[in-house]
This record gives sequence, C-alpha cells and structure tokens, in this order.
Amino acid sequence: MARDHRITRRSATRLMAATGFALAIGPLIAACGSQPAAPTTAPSQSQASAGTSATPTTGPAAQAATTNTQKFTIGFWTWPQGSHYEDNLKLLIKDFQTKYPNVDVKYEFLTWQEGSQKVNVQLAAGTPPDTMFSYFNPAWINTGYMQPVDEYLTADDRKDFGDTTLKAYTYKGKIYGFPIWKQLWNVTANKALIEAANVKWEEIQSKGWTFEEFATAAKSLTLPQGKNGQPQWGLVFNGTWNNGGLPEMWQLWNQNSGIYYVLDENGKFLYSDPASLDNLKRIVSYYTTLKISPPDNPAFQPAKMTEYFDTWQAAMVARSGPYVIPSEAKRAEDIKAGKAKGDPIDPILLPFPHLDGKKEATPGSVPAHVWYKGKQDKGAAFYTAAVDFIRTLSNTKADAMWAADLYEAPARETSVKYAADNKLMDTSSPNMKFFADYFDRANVPQLVLDPDLQKKQAKIQTDAIQPNYEAVLLGKTSPEDGFKAMVAKAEEILKSSM
Repeated sequence: MARDHRITRRSATRLMAATGFALAIGPLIAACGSQPAAPTTAPSQSQASAGTSATPTTGPAAQAATTNTQKFTIGFWTWPQGSHYEDNLKLLIKDFQTKYPNVDVKYEFLTWQEGSQKVNVQLAAGTPPDTMFSYFNPAWINTGYMQPVDEYLTADDRKDFGDTTLKAYTYKGKIYGFPIWKQLWNVTANKALIEAANVKWEEIQSKGWTFEEFATAAKSLTLPQGKNGQPQWGLVFNGTWNNGGLPEMWQLWNQNSGIYYVLDENGKFLYSDPASLDNLKRIVSYYTTLKISPPDNPAFQPAKMTEYFDTWQAAMVARSGPYVIPSEAKRAEDIKAGKAKGDPIDPILLPFPHLDGKKEATPGSVPAHVWYKGKQDKGAAFYTAAVDFIRTLSNTKADAMWAADLYEAPARETSVKYAADNKLMDTSSPNMKFFADYFDRANVPQLVLDPDLQKKQAKIQTDAIQPNYEAVLLGKTSPEDGFKAMVAKAEEILKSSM
C-alpha cells in the first residue's frame, strides 16, 4: 500500500495546486526518506578516456561539437523519490557528459514541504534554476522564465510521447517540458479475496464498472469473519481526509459522474449539480445502510486504510495507485525475511466506478523536465546544453528507468519496450497494461483558472466543501442539509470580492 514516500510524492502535485501554484484539482506532506544535506555536484569528465568518436567538421553536429567544448555548470533542482532516484540521476549525468565533457551538473534535492516555495522565491527574483523536475504548473510558466520545448521535439518524439501525454504539459498552445512518466489514482483490490468472491477483475480492468456494479461486488466481499478471524470489508476509503483542499472520496466520485472540477472557467460552481448530492448519499451509504465499509470509516486516514488492506480486513481500498505494486512486493520480501509480520498480498489495480452513462475519470498527471531563462542571459551555448541535459533525463532509457523505480507508466512508448527488453519491469502484466490504458481513457486534465477564481476556489474548498462534507460523514447533519449549506456558502464566496 501507499508507503510514506509515495504518499508524499503524490501529495506534491496537490500541494502545489492548493497553495496557489497551479490550483486545479487539488496528500499528506511527510518526510520523504533520506536526501543529500547539501547540493551535490557530479564530477566533470574533462579527463575522459581516449577513444571518443571522431568530431564532425560541418553541419549541425559540428556546431554542437563547438558548444560541447565550452565550460560551465548547469543547475538541476528536483525532489527525492523512489529507491534508486539519485543513482539513476548520476548515471544519466554521466551519459550527458560523454557529449559535454567540460560541463558540470550541480543537482539539488528540494524538500516536499518547502521546495515549491523555494522555487517561487527564485522565480520572483528572476533567478530560477537552470533545469528542474516539475509537475505541470501554470503559475510558474506565467512568470515567463520557464521555456517551451516545442522546437526541440522531433516528429519521432511527438509520436513516441503521444497526444495525451503531451497535452498534459501543454499551456496556451505550447509544450513546456519533456514528459517523464504517467501517474494516476485507482481502486486497489486484494487479488485472492476478489477471485474467491468470483469478481471478474480482468473484465473490470478492461471495461470499467458502474457505481451499482461496484457496490454489488463490495457487498459480496464483505464477510463477518475473514482472514485471522477479523471482519472483512468490501471497501475501505480515506474517510473525511482531504487532498489539497478537496475531500478525496467525494472528488473522485464526482469526477466519475461528469463533475470534473469545482469551478469552470466562467466561475460556475459545479458541485451544486444534483449528482454531487447523490454521491454524498452514496458514500454515506457505504458505512450505514449497505454496510460494506466499517462504521468508523469516516475517521480513517491513509495510514489506517493501509493497515486494513495489509491485514486483509479490506478487500478493496479507494484510493490507491500503481505504487502499491512495488510496495506490496517489498512487504512480501520483508515477511519472507522475518522483518515483517502478516500475509503477503498480490494487488490488482481497478478503475474507479462511474455513474452509468458517464465517462470514467481519474486525476492523472505527467511530470516533466523543464528549463528556464532567468534575468541574466547565460548565452546560446549554455541553453543548448541545458536543453540537451533535460532531453537526456527524458530519453527512452531514462524514462524507462524512472518509471520502473516508481512503477509508473513510462511517458514514451519506446521506453515501455526498453523497460521490458532490459527487464526493468514487467510492462506486459495485466496491472501495467491496465495502467497505461486507464490513463489514456480516463485522465482528467487540469483546468487552469484565472488568479481571482483560483483564490475563490481555494476558499470554497476550505470554507464550503470540506467542513460540510465532514459534518455529513460524521453524522452531524444530513446529506441534504450539508449539501444545501455548502452550495449557499460557495455562492456567497463567489459573489465576494477578493
């Protein structure tokens, strides 16, 4: 299940949005494992061994060769993620330095808690990092310092990434980064339990399922006594927990009812849709009338949901993500080695259920490597090398390495084949095939609002949606009254001046 570093990494996308950086569709910010105490500089390979290939004397290659002889240092900012991130980064820097032997790369790990604010400060001063790992962030693009990469994308690149992936990093008609991997959320199930209940998971992965079909399956998975004598619940979810300002469960169920955003670009409050009230009632029914979730599920946070899944008390959890695959594999290894207790789980990734007649939806995202030009012009040769550097970090080999470490789908189609050929991960497994297909068929793109609407949306999320959602789930008010109070507060905020 979602261990700390994976929850934290995915939280970054939502935290950036919730604090005014992107503010689209809005988990927990926690320590993210070890990271360097100070920026680290990869060694220059000026003294590379002999035997390099002959240097062209004419054409574009010759111009590049001239660039390669100049000496400078490229800065790269990123966040710690995955088990082998820094090792992979060092390896790719060496690859880059075979072409640029006189160029040093100084990389710095930012913290998940404060990294985005540091980027904001540098952008405000006109001194952004040269290159960076980044989630899609229109606010950073709007500073004018982040540069598009359209002219550097070849026809083969565009075909390799595909339209869906490139659109995820497109803003006002321009592409602002080389995509790295695709990530999304989903329902995760215990394979042994759903097969025992005859739930046809292969068909669900392929065709999806409605809210009614989901509830029926969850009912069949709910037993008074499951493994180890404990009750077995068909569904355990993240309770009243909010993700970047939005109550996660309600957001997901609303998106799968055609309500993709809180506000549209004209400032219309979309959660006033009657389907939103239906979803509020639906979620409450899971732990009241249907009894497919624990009665105290509203109080559950992600750690508690993970505990229920790992102890076989939850047959399905919402939400989770593909990261559960390596996480459960590591847990199985620890159990076998005597480092952990319990029984290993073979997880199955499933789509979120959707309203009959509506399209499936999942909040997906595509991080990318980006480059900046600050107030100080560093020259054409420098920027040529900087773009080549982030291209190296986003090529077929690199995307396969990053994706395999995190069990995400590579952004490039050629990376899928590279990962399989080099046994980095099983890209032909049912889970990975579902992941790639689900992203393309269900990903909800971010909606970029103007600054005034961004502020109002943030206030609506914290002052109207979240408190009334909590009141309903905790039994302090009825779904109808909570919904009515939410709509009234949201309309009040929209009419105010901020």
